[in-house]
Amino acid sequence: YTDGTGSVIERNVFHAVDLDIPLLYERTTVPPHGRRALLRDCRCDRNLYFHATEARWATHHLATQQEFGIERRSLAVDPQFTDPMGNDFRFRDGSPAKTLRAEPSALPPVITLDGHTWHAI
Repeated sequence: YTDGTGSVIERNVFHAVDLDIPLLYERTTVPPHGRRALLRDCRCDRNLYFHATEARWATHHLATQQEFGIERRSLAVDPQFTDPMGNDFRFRDGSPAKTLRAEPSALPPVITLDGHTWHAI
């Protein structure tokens, strides 16, 4: 493992619909054979964060990250997917994600070991 120094995290949409699935995880403790991994060590901006069941999470997350000088132009709003429950992650007309120039991906969904489905967008 490595820390995030030099990494670029821009123009992404982070979207969650379940409280049991973390929207974002930062490794704040140092594992025996690695380093901590924090967004503040990366260049992060122009991302969109939305948690469908915990609306305040995204606003709190951005405020915390902005204290470290990152995520200055990021948004905490609904990305307005066409039909996320039907796996249609295209953006509706007027989606705030379009202002960030984020574009949906053609990548297939990722199924995790615990059975959760993740979609690259």
